[in-house]
Amino acid sequence: MSYNIKFDDITSVQVESQKTINAWGESVASLNKAMTDFINNQNLQGQAISSMRTYLVEVHGTLLQTLVNLMNDYSTNLLLYKDGYYQIDGDLHTKLPSKVFTNLHSALKSSRDDLKGEIELLNTTKDKISDLVSYEGSS
Repeated sequence: MSYNIKFDDITSVQVESQKTINAWGESVASLNKAMTDFINNQNLQGQAISSMRTYLVEVHGTLLQTLVNLMNDYSTNLLLYKDGYYQIDGDLHTKLPSKVFTNLHSALKSSRDDLKGEIELLNTTKDKISDLVSYEGSS
């Protein structure tokens, strides 16, 4: 038994996700333009408007930039994954023997188990210094 590697499926996922990300990027750009137009509108004056401008820049501007960064990171990582997938074998109809797959799967599980100990150690260390450094909200 062997597993078929579906190059076309991965390419389809990458193309469709890129279309979606491009549409989201256009929406974010539109929001960013509207926000910039509002911030630069000199017809609106006063302390409340000044506070709104500051809030838009500091909160919404940061949020929009974070969304753009996340979309770019996702696109880049998916492209790298796809590239790595193509490096498995140059043949579009390649097959991965089930024994190789199960060995790799077992190695992944054991690596994950090995990392659990490291994570426990990090959490223990984090707990020891929690009075010195705040880690609230971090993963």
